[in-house]
Amino acid sequence: MIKKMIEEEKVGERNGNPINFAEIELDAPDIGEVAGRYMVTSIPMLLAFSRREAQMDTRVTDVNQMKDKKFLEKWLETEAGRRGDGGSGGSLFGFGGLSKWFGGGGS
Repeated sequence: MIKKMIEEEKVGERNGNPINFAEIELDAPDIGEVAGRYMVTSIPMLLAFSRREAQMDTRVTDVNQMKDKKFLEKWLETEAGRRGDGGSGGSLFGFGGLSKWFGGGGS
């Protein structure tokens, strides 16, 4: 649902800042230490990045919230509205192969 909201419905672009979606398989051999680095405590987990920094304070781990389209729309709009402001985390470029998914910048 979230992928469709981003790619087809263009949720987030209303704030003038397009957002991207990436799905990570934690058992992929080229991922490295993603789970530890980004404190993955449950699967699935939604994590926004702004200025290549993980937004740990706004990550979503509650499956019920992930099923709630209104919640997701508000979350996406809020994260897109950052426009690169804020940030709590480290640079993705110092982290294995993850930059190939997120390295282009933006949210």
